[in-house]
Amino acid sequence: MRQLLSQLRIRLILGSFLFLLLLTGAVSLVVRDSLLFSARNMAGVGAQALLEREQASLLEIVRREAELSDHAVHHDPANLAPLTRRLRDLRLTPNAFAIVMDADGKLVAASSDEAGALFGAETSLTPSVSEAASANLQEVLLQMQGGKSGTAQIDMAAEAALIAYAPLEEMGWSLAIVEPVMDVTANAAPLAENIQSEANRILRATLLTIGYFSILVIVGAILTARALTGPIQTLVEGTRSIASGDLNVRIPVKSRDELGALAESFNHMAEELSTRNTELLQANEILSEREARLRLITEVTTDALYEWDVLAGKTQWSHSYRTLFGYPEEGSHEHAWWRERLHPDDLEQAVSRLELALRNKDEFISFEYRYRRADGTYAHVLDRGYFFYDEAGQPRRMVGAMIDITDRVTLSEAQTRAALEERQRLARELHDSVTQSLYSLTLLAEASRRTAQLGDIGKVVGNIARLGETAQQALKEMRLLVYELRPLALEQAGLTEALQHRLDAVEKRAGVDAKLRVALKVDLPAEVENALYRVAQEALNNSLKHAEASTVSLSLRSHENRAELDIQDNGKGFETEDSYDRGGLGLVSIRERVAALGGTWSITSKPGEGTRVSVRVPLTRWS
Repeated sequence: MRQLLSQLRIRLILGSFLFLLLLTGAVSLVVRDSLLFSARNMAGVGAQALLEREQASLLEIVRREAELSDHAVHHDPANLAPLTRRLRDLRLTPNAFAIVMDADGKLVAASSDEAGALFGAETSLTPSVSEAASANLQEVLLQMQGGKSGTAQIDMAAEAALIAYAPLEEMGWSLAIVEPVMDVTANAAPLAENIQSEANRILRATLLTIGYFSILVIVGAILTARALTGPIQTLVEGTRSIASGDLNVRIPVKSRDELGALAESFNHMAEELSTRNTELLQANEILSEREARLRLITEVTTDALYEWDVLAGKTQWSHSYRTLFGYPEEGSHEHAWWRERLHPDDLEQAVSRLELALRNKDEFISFEYRYRRADGTYAHVLDRGYFFYDEAGQPRRMVGAMIDITDRVTLSEAQTRAALEERQRLARELHDSVTQSLYSLTLLAEASRRTAQLGDIGKVVGNIARLGETAQQALKEMRLLVYELRPLALEQAGLTEALQHRLDAVEKRAGVDAKLRVALKVDLPAEVENALYRVAQEALNNSLKHAEASTVSLSLRSHENRAELDIQDNGKGFETEDSYDRGGLGLVSIRERVAALGGTWSITSKPGEGTRVSVRVPLTRWS
């Protein structure tokens, strides 16, 4: 069976060899005809190529010669003998000649009598452009007259010629070299014959070489068929295993020849595929984890995340879009959906800001606007997003988040209103206290002046004393107002430091002997500190404005379950029953703050005996 297969293989190889010889002969004949046809075409193409190269070379020569001739003639324009000699030396081919024309288009000099062929039979001694022998020559002469340079093919005495021309810049003339086409292509015909002869020689040598190597190939194929079949079949089976997904297959390397190198390359490829497959699986796992993490972040965040496909004009929203604005949980909308829900007053500015960022190819944008909710109300939104562009710089998509800052804006507006109200309150305080005091100073000063004019020194001294007291009181109230404009932050300094800062900044500068005694055994809660500070502030303000005290003392103490604050001055005092009834002098504020903490307070005062305010606040609710 093996012998039969071997004989069949040899017969098939021999038959293939005979068929190859016949096919080679037929192909050789076709190639020979093609070569002959190509030789003829190459002769024509060669002639055209010669013309193109000659035109470029001729233009370079005429430009260089024009520059040299221009310098030669410029020194003595009347003497054309040097120019004529230079033109005669420019005979590039047997029938080539050169001419020079002036700015008026008349022939100035020529290298030979053959230049007359450029003009008609009946021409003057100095032919001009109008006497050109052909229309295309006349166009070239006009180009020369215009001071231009170039090349062209013209008709000259029933034959074609190449002409190249360039200006003589200083003289305003133009130089041209004319060369018959026949002189250029004279060598093209022998070249075609040489190509044809060489093609026949190469064809014969090719047929002999093909026959020789065909015999060697057949013998070599018979000898190496069996050696190649086994390893190649192994490679085929290994390739099929790789294709089926088995990346662990390997091929044994039995030799160091090409087949051995191919087996090594196959094993290396299989190893790389196995490694890449492992890396790809790990990357897929990481991507899956990140995708799940991003999905979780998207679901947890309260911001409305979106992705805008700029080319398609579609915007994809996250589920938070419904939470913030009441619209459907997720979905895709046209970009116009977003624009239609902008506040009319913010529409133009927001759209312009977005378009400007796209024109400038910005990577990031952050802008604010009002956005309509599903119920018709508007939310203040901070929109922040990133742009992605393609290789051509065109925007592809935008990914960002819409953050609801309505509470922040509302708080800011409330703070602005509070600041305005505080300024208005301070303005009233200035009018009610300091302004009135200053007006009283004006009246006292005027009264003192008039009394002095009358000579009543006793009354003058009394008025001056009252003037000093009023000024001192105005100064105290002014210091109080200045302190209220820039109080020490209680949260940063603590209650003790804040009280001491108040006494140093207001009472001591107003000439009041102020003292603070502190005996705290426990840390007071922030709510208690804030309430006690406001109570002390109200009591000190009342003392400064109304008591005319020279000394004031504060005592701050704490026990395990109670905090105590006492404020005492040596001012003029008042009837406490009247203060309770009227609820003035800041006592209403003190009563409300202490009551909010569940504490108690009392006020002790009599006319001429000063005033004492005592506050007791339980600490059990914070323990």
